Amino acid sequence: DDGFWLGRDDIHHDYWGGGVKEGTTPFGRYVKLDDTQPHCICAVRSTGTHTIYGDGYLVESATVATTTTSSNPLALGQRVDSGGSNDDQYFSGDIAEIVVFDNAISDADMASLEDYFEDRFRIPFLNLGKFAKLTPRKKEPKCNSKREGGVIYLDDEKHFYGCDGTDWNRFAFDGKITNGNDEFTKLLLHLDSDFSDSSSDNRTPTANGGISIDTTDPQFGAGSAGFDGSNDYITYPDSSDWAFGTGDFTIDFWYQHNTNIMQTIASQSPNSSNQWRAYFESSGGPNLHFQLYSGGSVPISFGSGQLTMTAGDWYHFAIVRSGNEFEIFMDGVQKGTTYTNSTSIPDIAGTLNIGNLAYCGCWDMAGNIDELRISKGVARWTANFTPPDAPYN
Repeated sequence: DDGFWLGRDDIHHDYWGGGVKEGTTPFGRYVKLDDTQPHCICAVRSTGTHTIYGDGYLVESATVATTTTSSNPLALGQRVDSGGSNDDQYFSGDIAEIVVFDNAISDADMASLEDYFEDRFRIPFLNLGKFAKLTPRKKEPKCNSKREGGVIYLDDEKHFYGCDGTDWNRFAFDGKITNGNDEFTKLLLHLDSDFSDSSSDNRTPTANGGISIDTTDPQFGAGSAGFDGSNDYITYPDSSDWAFGTGDFTIDFWYQHNTNIMQTIASQSPNSSNQWRAYFESSGGPNLHFQLYSGGSVPISFGSGQLTMTAGDWYHFAIVRSGNEFEIFMDGVQKGTTYTNSTSIPDIAGTLNIGNLAYCGCWDMAGNIDELRISKGVARWTANFTPPDAPYN
């Protein structure tokens, strides 16, 4: 039947798309998106130009000199075909919000609409690792999206570049992209002006000693946390979120090196027999370690090996567990070997300390930390990567 549709088309191998049909003149364009993630799909007609957007990015447009009249009602969840072959096309999934405009929205309006959905549903529509055209392009198309860095799909179905030449794959974490502050983020410290937690949990910080916000040379924003190596630390309340179990987790942060001493990044250490700690080891170091003490034994212990750092320079570190594999990355490059261990990290009753070990008040941090994040339930990186070049938001 004549009219328009917007939906998911399994005939085209589970691609999302939209189209119009008037008589024998159809138009349809499709984009493949990861079914495990929410997406914003939009179809726009401006005079005779029909355009499909996926997650705010222009997928394809074409000129079809036809109108889209139909006597069928507007249907949600079904493609109404008045008894035709498409009447049985029902939607399967969740729909969060539908907006219908009586005009062709501009590229600027599209950007605003995307921002509106992101703000309302806390969803970053940047799943570029799964963004693919139905027919692979053999050459770079012209960039006709006004969103700077608009996506170009290349014919290997894996690699993406922006119109400005930016390599978007450097943001792709196992094919999924987030803005860094998502449902997996359990602690996020920007440390620009205070020690507040910017995750959705908004945990209350307690600053101790002479710790302060250092505005001299932050990695991002207006400041970083400055530790002088003498009883400077921050605590956050006890939580089951610090019990990682056998699940994936990631602790990542920026560190400005000062001196090679035993110093703690993060720990939950109410006593010497039961604790987990991420720290820099001085012996044969500096080198980054992660350890779990349980009942006096040490079932998990691994490190990066000796690292080369220059005082005053910033470095990005990530401690990652994926399944039973543990890895440490420095500036996006794995350091040391992959450590395999199936031990569960239990729920330990005690505050989360940034900058020292609680039970002894020792191994004080001496240096600066910026953009510290603890993620539970996700291994942010499992292979070498380009470090973030902006704060998480």
